Amino acid sequence: KLVGVTGVGLGVCVTLVVEYVLRRRRIWHSCVVFKLNSEYYQLLGHAWDHEVGDFKAIYRPLYHCSSKPGRFEAHMLAASHFSRWEGKFARVPMSKVPLQVQALLLPGPFLYDPQWTFALETSAVPVAARFTRSGRGSRSHEEVLLEHVIGNYTGFIELLDAQLRSVGLDALERGLEMDHLSYRAATTREYREVVAALVPNFGTLVCECMANG
Repeated sequence: KLVGVTGVGLGVCVTLVVEYVLRRRRIWHSCVVFKLNSEYYQLLGHAWDHEVGDFKAIYRPLYHCSSKPGRFEAHMLAASHFSRWEGKFARVPMSKVPLQVQALLLPGPFLYDPQWTFALETSAVPVAARFTRSGRGSRSHEEVLLEHVIGNYTGFIELLDAQLRSVGLDALERGLEMDHLSYRAATTREYREVVAALVPNFGTLVCECMANG
């Protein structure tokens, strides 16, 4: 009987160890860790800052963060604008995170919206896409719309179609197709910005050539 109890106890211990290991692996897969200098930080998500009208990175220092005169108060959570976050913090694979730091990680995800269909993290809006869906901010969870890059192209097509119909030409009825839209850039810089916003988000760059230049 004692042998049986020992066997059961050993089986329970093995099960608990396996469950712990699997739980830690699930935590690893849900955590995003960055490093600045010698310290580690857990990214919790991208939050909209109503005061500045843009997104910021929300993160946890994975160490005891006490106050520093002239810099910041003691804190457990912090927010950073993305020029600082992307310029100074480097993402670290979990295999490179020390075990004592891993022990401080909190399992995510920290967000839940069953109707959410957008990306979990924001992306910088291309310079040429001068507007987000709201008209505010420099980043978005949502994809850039084509009209944000080249303007109201649907309105242009509808106007062109109306003008053709006014002179008796129904392009759809005749089976005619529009094979391209032209966008005129005022400067080389604007051209490069528009191309960067269009490719590869909306298509593939086939060739480049000067037209009436």
